[in-house]
Amino acid sequence: MVVGFLRDAVPSKSCYILQKCRNEKLAQIGEILYCKKRPRSWGRKGQYRGKINNMIDTEKAYIAGFLDGDGSIMLQLKPRADMKFLFRVKTVIVLYQDSAHVGVLRKLKTIIGAGYVYERNDRMSELRVEGFQQVQHFLSKIKPYVRFKVRQVECMLSALAVLRRKYTIEEFLYLCELSDRISECNYSSKRRKYTKQTVIEILKKNRILVPVTTGSSPNGGVKMAKLKSSHNTVSI
Repeated sequence: MVVGFLRDAVPSKSCYILQKCRNEKLAQIGEILYCKKRPRSWGRKGQYRGKINNMIDTEKAYIAGFLDGDGSIMLQLKPRADMKFLFRVKTVIVLYQDSAHVGVLRKLKTIIGAGYVYERNDRMSELRVEGFQQVQHFLSKIKPYVRFKVRQVECMLSALAVLRRKYTIEEFLYLCELSDRISECNYSSKRRKYTKQTVIEILKKNRILVPVTTGSSPNGGVKMAKLKSSHNTVSI
């Protein structure tokens, strides 16, 4: 896979990005870039996400329409025992296209300046933009042109305002609620395994959240309180 990023540049086989995914359809070794100079950041491991370009208005409008019709906005909860609240929150934007027209996604990737194209085994391909900074910049640029996924965009931007700093347990549960709201707006035949309610049950099970009885509370005297945990044994 050869992707040109810079004009008037010369190809260099020594200049490549290591990929997380070893799927040959994504990258056999890595994306070979056309460049004059290799930035230090290119040597690090992990999926190369790039930087969102300064798109012109017509490009923003086209991509917003593509997202409205053939895209998805996802705020995912991934279990991880080493995280403070046992879950990693992942932000993902996906544009879908039949693999016969995967070239369209590659052109959009060049216009956007970030993300990666993945060809699935069901003849569908995806252009995925991930990462807090990339997703926030991407949505901020196309937000004025979005028509049908306005609620998902607003929920994701609200989540990113929390995710880009250290957050409390209450804010983490708010993120879980935003994940539920976005999921309700998206069409999916698969039932989500981790919702706000299931996350609360897991946090209780691991004694990160415990009920505290207070006689003055109007709802029966139960509220949630924080409890520090060593996370030596985690049940999910």
